[in-house]
Amino acid sequence: MMDNGEDQQLDVRSVVEAVSADHSFGAPLYVVESMCMRCHENGTSRFLLTLIPHFRKVLISAFECPHCGERNNEVQFAGKIQPRGCCYHLDVPAGDVKIFDRQVVKSESATIRIPELDFEIPPEAQRGSLSTVEGILARAADELSALQEERKPWTLILDDELANSFISPVTDDIKDDHQLTYEEFERSWEQNEELGLNDIDTSSADAAYGSTETAKLP
Repeated sequence: MMDNGEDQQLDVRSVVEAVSADHSFGAPLYVVESMCMRCHENGTSRFLLTLIPHFRKVLISAFECPHCGERNNEVQFAGKIQPRGCCYHLDVPAGDVKIFDRQVVKSESATIRIPELDFEIPPEAQRGSLSTVEGILARAADELSALQEERKPWTLILDDELANSFISPVTDDIKDDHQLTYEEFERSWEQNEELGLNDIDTSSADAAYGSTETAKLP
């Protein structure tokens, strides 16, 4: 089992790299052998429970197979089901390169859209992941390069019916980040039905997971 330890408040990329490389930075790691779905030999899975700044606790897993070289990272979510969905709008000014380093948590229920490119990644296309704006949009690299070369602004939309996704703000209070807009929305009956939630009471969702406000750093 995982060792008990203080909640980790670490950079997302550092956490993933540490889990993948098994670096020692004091965080409790759980390591197990697991079968590689690519070559069916045994590989190594590492798990780490950590706190994403301004967000909430997530379970990061990293798998590596020494036989075929298969590697992948995944994020899973603890806590109760969120009573409302969420949507982030990140406005990218023309030629802004630094914004590509923004950290992104994408859950399995999230849709990514770039309206200017008529580009969309549906929920079923990617599993839960920790990355950056640049990493999560690698599939649209050519189109994004074209936008930057022409100095055209564009918008990244991260829409999650289960509110398990996140784009990191550059300020302690997301309201002060003028490039990032966050909103919550009530799911429709049809959305709840598709998610299998109509027979589940989500009104008592753990308050600690109910808002980006709860995960602010001191």
